[in-house]
Amino acid sequence: MASLIISMPVYNEAEGIFGFLSEIREAIKSIDFAFVIVDDHSTDASALQIANFKNDVNPYLDVYSLYNEENLGHGPSVLRGLQRATDSEARFVLSIDGDGQFLAEEIARAIVVFIEGNYDVLEAQRVERKEPIFRKLVTFATKIIVFLKTSRIPNDANTPFRIYRSEILKEVLRHLPEDSLVPNLRSSIICRRKGLRIQSIKVTCIPRRGSSKVGTMWKSTKTNIPSKQFISFCFRALREIIAA
Repeated sequence: MASLIISMPVYNEAEGIFGFLSEIREAIKSIDFAFVIVDDHSTDASALQIANFKNDVNPYLDVYSLYNEENLGHGPSVLRGLQRATDSEARFVLSIDGDGQFLAEEIARAIVVFIEGNYDVLEAQRVERKEPIFRKLVTFATKIIVFLKTSRIPNDANTPFRIYRSEILKEVLRHLPEDSLVPNLRSSIICRRKGLRIQSIKVTCIPRRGSSKVGTMWKSTKTNIPSKQFISFCFRALREIIAA
C-alpha cells in the first residue's frame, strides 16, 4: 500500500472528475500514493469517468473506488473514504472533495509542508472564494462554533481539504458517528480539543468544474439564494454540533 492515500467523495462530478484526478496524479507523481474514491450514488456519468481514469493509469497507480448503493450524503461519504484509507498501511491521509475546486500544484505543496513540518493535521484555508453572502455567513458561523467549543479560532473551520497522520485520523474517527453530516467541522473541534499540532496553509479556491458552479447537491436554482435543502441541512448540522 502507498504511503499517502487521497480520499475523495464524489457526487455528480462527471464533467470534471477525470481532469481533476489526472492533474493531481501529475503534480504528485514523485510521491508513493493511491486514491480512494467514494461515489455517492451519482446520477450522472461520474462512475464511468472514474472507471476511465482507473483504466488510464493501470497498472501505474492504485485507485480504489467505492460505490454507495444509495445516496448517503457528503458527510457519510467522506467518512467511508477515510475509514477505508485508515484500513491500509498508509502513513498519511489527504481528504479532499471531488468537485475540483483546488489547484493540483497547491495540493502538492501542502503535502510537502505537512510532511516536512512533522504536523499531526493540516487544514487548508480556502482563499479567493467566490460565494454568495449566505455562504459567507455560514462560514463565519462555523468558526464561531469551533471557538465556542474549543476556545481556539480556526482559519477555515469546515475546509474539505485536510491532511492527517494515519494514527491521528484513526483517533479522530473514533469520535465521529458514521452518519455525521459535518465530519470536517467536527474534526476541527476534535483536533483542537486534543491539543494536536495543526498547521494551516492558504490555498486558492477555484470555481467548481463543470457547467454548474453550484453543483446538484443542494438542488439550488439561484446562486444567491439558499435552497430549502441547504437551510434544512444547516439546522440539522447545528443540532448535531450542539450535541457533540
